[in-house]
Amino acid sequence: MEKEKVQTSKDSMSERNANMKLWKEGMDAGDTKCALFYCTQLVDEDAATEETIKCLESLVDDPDNPQIDACAVLYNYYWYNGEEDKAWEWRDKGVELGSPLMEQIIYDEAEEEIGEDDWTESPEQEFQAYDDETEAENPGTVQEKCVIIADVDNNFRIVNADASDWESLPALIDTDRTDDMRCEKFREVSRKLGLPGCLVGMLDKKAFMKPDLELNWHASQWYDGHADLAGDMIICMEDSSYSPFSFSSKEQAHKVIDALCS
Repeated sequence: MEKEKVQTSKDSMSERNANMKLWKEGMDAGDTKCALFYCTQLVDEDAATEETIKCLESLVDDPDNPQIDACAVLYNYYWYNGEEDKAWEWRDKGVELGSPLMEQIIYDEAEEEIGEDDWTESPEQEFQAYDDETEAENPGTVQEKCVIIADVDNNFRIVNADASDWESLPALIDTDRTDDMRCEKFREVSRKLGLPGCLVGMLDKKAFMKPDLELNWHASQWYDGHADLAGDMIICMEDSSYSPFSFSSKEQAHKVIDALCS
């Protein structure tokens, strides 16, 4: 049994070394995702240097492929090194940019504070309650929830809305039901901005049938089917199970608009 434990440990170390070598090669070649994995491993092993931290900070603002989860890694690094002010700065930025890892950390902290046996509502409701309390102590840390409206006049509007409450979305474009639109342009922008989900468009259910709705130039240009689409369109994000969710800030929504128009 003891020999088996030693062998398992050696296998784990071998896998770790192989991963680190691969990530380092990718990082040296300019791959920001590899750089994030490599630096995160060093932080986890308490082996991060000043150069490691500078690399993580630069990854957040990388113009081509920002790695917003680096905010969460920096939050952990500064918190465990006793620099709470810096930790909160990176926590705030992670929330602002919509880092999934940062959200998971906050969720885990809330669960630990409340206690797993004390859930009286859904985890999402408890998480919101935790955010409300956190906002009172640290203003500006709670995510905004907003979506983009691309209208028939070729304008973009950012409106406050919780896209996870998908039944409420059709009213934003004055209809009772929407159909989803997915396209390569949305996938491209999602990858470029490092969004926590993929962009999705929601159009009036009649938009694909060209009824008495005005033409939506942007939607028609983006649509892979190259068809004329009509009516205003909601743009938000969706996860791997096609469940919609909002942008976490107006700044994030503005970046999406700029990228879609470029």
